[in-house]
Amino acid sequence: MPENAILYVKSEKFEQVEYTMPHHDHWCSAGYRVTKTDYVLGEEDRKAVELLEKANLKFKIVDLGLADALTRFKAKTEGVNETPTLVYMGRKLKGLGQIEEALEKTANATQNNF
Repeated sequence: MPENAILYVKSEKFEQVEYTMPHHDHWCSAGYRVTKTDYVLGEEDRKAVELLEKANLKFKIVDLGLADALTRFKAKTEGVNETPTLVYMGRKLKGLGQIEEALEKTANATQNNF
């Protein structure tokens, strides 16, 4: 059974803040409050996901921005210190450039076999 690839990405947190007016009998109830929180992948992380989907490679996404402390610690001890990082067949490909090169080499190798 082939090994599944793991893509490590990190989403960024964006909070939408609104000012709320105080109640007439509680002046301390006024203030700024977070009304909505969005998590968005960075440009390189998003492009890495698109590349892997286009290459029809089965992969699992681990979002370090949403992961618990244990998952982040395990990733750090395994050498994942930047995103995007693809772990596939015992290799760590760090950054979008290395991922693109590896996918191009794999595509060229499969074309030459036919």
